[in-house]
Amino acid sequence: MAYYILNINYQGKSAVDYWLDERGIAPIFYGQTTLAQLKAEKEHGLKPQAFVDAKRFVQTFTEVNENAIVFTIGEDNIYIFRQKGPLCEKGQHENDLVKGFEVEMIKKIKINSIPLVLTSIKANRHISSGTFRDLSGASYFGNRSALEFLLTGKQVVVNSYAEYLQCLSSLEFETLIAKFLEEKGVFVPAYKGGFIKNFDLFCKNLSTHSIHVGKMVIEPKGILSIQIKLNLKKEHLLRAVDVYFCIHSEIQDPRVYDWKFLEREIIPDGITEKWLRTTLDWVVLK
Repeated sequence: MAYYILNINYQGKSAVDYWLDERGIAPIFYGQTTLAQLKAEKEHGLKPQAFVDAKRFVQTFTEVNENAIVFTIGEDNIYIFRQKGPLCEKGQHENDLVKGFEVEMIKKIKINSIPLVLTSIKANRHISSGTFRDLSGASYFGNRSALEFLLTGKQVVVNSYAEYLQCLSSLEFETLIAKFLEEKGVFVPAYKGGFIKNFDLFCKNLSTHSIHVGKMVIEPKGILSIQIKLNLKKEHLLRAVDVYFCIHSEIQDPRVYDWKFLEREIIPDGITEKWLRTTLDWVVLK
């Protein structure tokens, strides 16, 4: 099974509920560009990234594709569906020629009951800036796992601690690190970063003794600056940051702590582990 996300926006506003709930159609727009122009890959007049998205949509659904599972986030619900009818032009919608297909709705689920790794997927700029995206890449493991859980109603079984952590959203992973540090004895004033560029968390040692976190030693009154990435890349590494927490890293650096460190250091049945187990109650670690 292949998984995709379709963003249905019109003139800068969400149009998901209108098209899927009221009309039962999965559309793309792109002005007056026709399906024939998209298939011919010429005279379409689209910007490069818009054309890539439109072309992917057309190639995926030119023939009725029962193996493609698509999901879309609406105002109050997410919709999971597959293609029911042929891809064709569906007439005009204001200033645009609609290209799309009738859908077979598989699930319509309230957003508040969806794993956060899926509902927060648009925090990824690559996802939010496009119309139609393929979720087959390794970085979308958690999103695909959440979709499998919603489709089957059964807990997803993962084979490693790395895969387990990949089922957390980026915000949940930040929370995990904050709770982990608190359990080690340091004070974390805020769980959510973003207020200062390149820094996600700060933690302080308010005790009268040194606190050890792996090879790090935080002296009394010491402050640690932290950057958190699900996948750490070379361009993320900065001198100003004291320590990095991630799931995967493409670099070796004494300041970097990945999933192996967390698996080893998180206290079994401790506060952090209990929080993690409750948060990922839809996942089973094999």
